Amino acid sequence: MRELTGAPDTLAAGRPGKVGLLELRYARIGERTELVDRYQKSPLQIMRPLYVDPLRPDMPVTYLMSTGGGIVQADRNRIDIDCGAGTAVHLTTQAATKLHRTEFDHATQVVHLTAGAESYVEYLPDPLIPYRDARFYQQTLVTADPTATVLLGETVTAGRLARGERHAYRLLFSDLEITRPDGEPLVVDTVHLDPG
Repeated sequence: MRELTGAPDTLAAGRPGKVGLLELRYARIGERTELVDRYQKSPLQIMRPLYVDPLRPDMPVTYLMSTGGGIVQADRNRIDIDCGAGTAVHLTTQAATKLHRTEFDHATQVVHLTAGAESYVEYLPDPLIPYRDARFYQQTLVTADPTATVLLGETVTAGRLARGERHAYRLLFSDLEITRPDGEPLVVDTVHLDPG
């Protein structure tokens, strides 16, 4: 891997607009699941939860969104989602996540998802699209009650194929951990893609 030298021409990590935070809490209210608490800090935000599935009128669909055009150099995003007991939630993104070139640093995203007792949680973001010279680290931590059901998917494309960028990114790390509330590990999956 090439040395990281020089100074970035973008905002440094930790500056306003570089640290995105999204905290969501869902609870069972009557016959359906509702978003009962939300905190968002740009560039992360959500669209109002929608109840669109006639077969699951109790389950909100929540679109996780970014006000930027993707994840750029030195971005630090954190998403915390708490799905309480008996909830049913579908979470996705509004579009594929673009991972822009990172010449001097890297970008990170940490997702912590908690699935309470008897909950049903779908976390299915659209694919990551790494651009040429992108460096990205993603950590997804899931804490699932033994009675919960979690459907989870993470997808990475080879890049912007129409521009000839097939695995032209520098480095992609993805750590997925699924544990019980007592810390017992169920799944640990680490992916390290370094096309050289």
